[in-house]
Amino acid sequence: MGFVTFLVVILVASIVDFLWLDTESKRWNWLKNGSKRQQLGFFLFFIGASSILYILFGVNFLNS
Repeated sequence: MGFVTFLVVILVASIVDFLWLDTESKRWNWLKNGSKRQQLGFFLFFIGASSILYILFGVNFLNS
């Protein structure tokens, strides 16, 4: 899976879960009370952390 495809999948899955699937506010209720800036910061951090893990694990498996 390409890096861009990975980012798109993570982003779309997070947004769909946040806006559509979490209808009872059990997972994201703590984030919905924050400002839009805090929400954006969290999602950017999440995508950044996921990308770093993807790169680290990808390099590990590609080099073996």
